[in-house]
Amino acid sequence: MSVRYMKLQGDVAAGKVLMKKSKLIPAAILLGAWLSSHAESGKKDPAGRKPNVVFIITDDQSWDTFGFMGGNVSTPRIDRMKDEGIYLSDFNVTTSVCSPSRYSFLSGRYAGRCRGKTMMQLHPPGSETRIENFCELEPELLNLPKLLQANGYRTGLVGKSHLFHTGLEGSDLWKLNGLQSYAQNADPRDPQINAKMQNNHRKWCEEVRAQGFDYADGVYAANLLELHNDALNAHNLDWTVSKAFRFLEESRDQPFFLYFSTTLHHGPNPWVAEDGKFVYSLEADPRMTGEGFVAEGFNVLPSRQSVFERNAAAGKPRRNAFALWLDDGVGAILDKIKSLGLEENTIVFFVPDHGSYRTCKATLYDYGMHVPMLVQWKGRIQPGSTYDGITANIDVAPTILDLCGITPPPDYPHDGKSFKSALFGSREPIRDHLFSEIGYSRAVKSKTWKYIAVRYPEEVRHRIERGAEFPGYAENPAPDRPYLTRNTHLGFHSARDNPHYFEADQLYNLETDPEETNNVFSQYPEVAGRMQKTLSAELRQFPDRPFGEFTGETPPVAPVTLGARAGSAFPVPASDSAVTTVQVEGRTAWQAQQTPGRMSYLYFKIDQAGLRAGQSPEVMIAITYLDRGNTEMIVQYDSSDSLWNPNPGEKPGAFKPAGTLRVRSSNAWKTRTFKIRDARFEGFCHGADIRIGFSAPDCAPVVADVSVYTK
Repeated sequence: MSVRYMKLQGDVAAGKVLMKKSKLIPAAILLGAWLSSHAESGKKDPAGRKPNVVFIITDDQSWDTFGFMGGNVSTPRIDRMKDEGIYLSDFNVTTSVCSPSRYSFLSGRYAGRCRGKTMMQLHPPGSETRIENFCELEPELLNLPKLLQANGYRTGLVGKSHLFHTGLEGSDLWKLNGLQSYAQNADPRDPQINAKMQNNHRKWCEEVRAQGFDYADGVYAANLLELHNDALNAHNLDWTVSKAFRFLEESRDQPFFLYFSTTLHHGPNPWVAEDGKFVYSLEADPRMTGEGFVAEGFNVLPSRQSVFERNAAAGKPRRNAFALWLDDGVGAILDKIKSLGLEENTIVFFVPDHGSYRTCKATLYDYGMHVPMLVQWKGRIQPGSTYDGITANIDVAPTILDLCGITPPPDYPHDGKSFKSALFGSREPIRDHLFSEIGYSRAVKSKTWKYIAVRYPEEVRHRIERGAEFPGYAENPAPDRPYLTRNTHLGFHSARDNPHYFEADQLYNLETDPEETNNVFSQYPEVAGRMQKTLSAELRQFPDRPFGEFTGETPPVAPVTLGARAGSAFPVPASDSAVTTVQVEGRTAWQAQQTPGRMSYLYFKIDQAGLRAGQSPEVMIAITYLDRGNTEMIVQYDSSDSLWNPNPGEKPGAFKPAGTLRVRSSNAWKTRTFKIRDARFEGFCHGADIRIGFSAPDCAPVVADVSVYTK
């Protein structure tokens, strides 16, 4: 591991929280008026044209794929960027997976601020967030490209987006208006198949343009797999660089902002060979693109064969040639800027979206958070300079606006700080600490210390305490607590390679233990207490987002001990739902009839008189269901108490919510528990004590057992 990367200089103690509090609603209300009033502010000023900005972001790129950081690779053009510009040596992403990291780069907001559709469906207000790949730019809120557009900039996005419709997966992708489906093994050379692929690419470009980009081309909606075609599942740097060239040529006469986002080095792994060929990268068919088959190909980069030859001449392993290929793409864009005569008026940023070394992607360890940031501006930024202070992806949008002389409206919601002064020689700290988040974990980092907290929602804690199993990865044993993220692939590998992964409280001295292998939480109580107070202050900026004791969440009551069932439930007919008995894999179960456009419900009556009489003020409902489809399960119960009516004006006994869960598609039987503290079942609602609703089901929901347990 390169010492220049991991060694953190100095000691800035965690202190006051300096983050700006975001006001999301006012920004949405003022958006239209502000854009209108600033429509002319981007014209040429007396000093000349505003600077252009090219922002190059790579995917899953770790320190060992950079020559200047000690990697066994050849990256001469990126290395030269470091020599000709400034290296921000302690740059961090605040969430270490693709979608939320990119969201923060382009919005200036923490991923936990996101109010996108998928985010709010998974995490309604009042629930703990479990941040991962579903953050998306909100149509109603300001972001960096919208602000630049309003100030006379031409904005463009080329390459991977992963910022819109992030909740669409698998076949659901094609539900987006206008997308057309084809077989996984379909041949893009078939004109009819290719027409569908071109249509889908146009639709995704339209989605991108609607969020603040004048130009969108060479767009990947997410990763290559989301193209849902075997032949297209390969990186094509030539295609995206050609689209970037077109944007630069078209925009040369006005200020512009180009967001160039390559799919390298994300999976499919470009270093993997099948039958001796690098079929996912350098030896794939260069005519297979994100818009289907392009017969004429592209001529914007050195030949792929020359990549292997130059890589070998540099003494690097053949399997590492992909790094030089990416380097060629960066160099081509830099050369294009120079050939257009724009070099001295163009600021170029280069940064990975997060790291993945030692499988620290989807964690808050530095190998996932800490990435190199390079900035080059010929004649303005001192060549070969370095800034060692803490900076982050949330700081990029405010910095670019500052460099472009743009003052955002007062209620523009953002958390970042401009590091413009650091680019021009200042060594003053931009911040004394940084907050970060992923899944069930949160962290604060200073120059010397990092504190990581893992906190589960109350219902999850109860399941852990009673020994429940959680979704595992592939054929590996199920874990006794959930991985930090829903993605079990990332969770499994991160937990395997990081021994402290599940520990609730982790403290690391980044100066003496840069690889974060020694948890010293119990050894430094004063430091731990200070960092915990800092984390608590950060978390209180997120209204309606509990995180254990840090946000004042009520300490959990003693967990319910499940012994013999106090009562079971049986289905009852109701006026708005039909219930049928079915056999699934030899198991008797109940199924709700689907009604297009309406909720499907299963109604149950408790088969125990004592429970209905209120003899147990606190109970646990255990529901065994078939995890099949793609829907949300809503569990409600009849409290028979007018004080707890969820809807004003309803008669006593209106159903009260007990909780929700997401039904996915593992096709496995699962059991989920829900705690009720004011149970008094009297069946006033449809003659039922419990009802289970399914919103927008993909298949008829199946439940095999509903039981009630007491202390």
